[in-house]
Amino acid sequence: MCDEIFEKVKRQSSICKKLRRMSIEAKDIKVSLPTLPLKNWFDGTIQNPETEVFFEEYDLAKLLQYIADIGLD
Repeated sequence: MCDEIFEKVKRQSSICKKLRRMSIEAKDIKVSLPTLPLKNWFDGTIQNPETEVFFEEYDLAKLLQYIADIGLD
């Protein structure tokens, strides 16, 4: 059990380090993301031609930093 937890924490740490490096490299890059709630990004809502989906530009560096700081569980 402790080995599994340690391995999970080690993987998360490695991913966080990579995300932080990528956030530095992503400076001044924008990404267009749907304005839908995140839960609808992956449930097929975007591919439904009857659903009107709007997109907004976001700072990729800030998004990656946010995921590294808060988003990993």
